[in-house]
Amino acid sequence: MLLNSGGELLFCAHHMRKHDDSLRKIASDIQDETDKLNKK
Repeated sequence: MLLNSGGELLFCAHHMRKHDDSLRKIASDIQDETDKLNKK
């Protein structure tokens, strides 16, 4: 996740889901790769 302030944060899927609404307010870009977790 890239922040509007220019920083970057990395979250596991669990914590991203838990804080999704708040994080989307401060993010300029979110890259969600949870679909890769169960990929074989």
